[in-house]
Amino acid sequence: GSRRFSSMGSSMAPPRRSPRLSKPDGDSLVDELGLAELGALLMSSAAVKVLMLAAYRSTDFEVHRNWMAITASLPPEKWYFEETSEWTLDYPPFFAWFEKALSWGAALFDAEMLGLSNLNYASPQTILYQRLTVIATELVLVGAVWHYFRSRHFRSRAPNHQGSATAGATA
Repeated sequence: GSRRFSSMGSSMAPPRRSPRLSKPDGDSLVDELGLAELGALLMSSAAVKVLMLAAYRSTDFEVHRNWMAITASLPPEKWYFEETSEWTLDYPPFFAWFEKALSWGAALFDAEMLGLSNLNYASPQTILYQRLTVIATELVLVGAVWHYFRSRHFRSRAPNHQGSATAGATA
C-alpha cells in the first residue's frame, strides 16, 4: 500500500509499527484499545477467575503455598536449601522475594498456610487468597503492559519539533 509522509518532506520516515500490533489497514491496535476496553477485558478475565474460585487446584497450588511458607519462615540464606516438601524453591531470587511479599498478605488470610510442615494445606481462606493473588498480579501485569505500549506508541508518533525555531526564522 501507499505510505503518506508529512509535509516536512520525503526524508522523514513513516512511524514504525510492530506487525503484531497493527491491523491490515495500518492503524495500530494500541490506538483502538482504550482504557474502557482494557478495563472491560480485565474485568471479564477476573470474573471468570472468581467464578472458578472453588474449582480444582493444580499442583501449582501447593508449590506456591510451600514457597510462601519457605520465604515467610526462613532467612533468605536458607530458602534454597529447605527440603521439607518435594516442592523446593528453585526459582530465581526475584521470584523468591515476590513469594515473600505474597506471604505478608497470606498471614492476614490464614497464617497456618505459612507453616513449613503444613504440607497440602488448603483451607478455604488459603484457596481464596491464592486465587485473589493470581487475579491481582494479572491486573498489574496487563496494566503495566498496556501502559508500556501506549506510552511507547505515543512517543513514537509525537511530532519531531527539532529545528522548528530555526525553520520559522529562515522562512
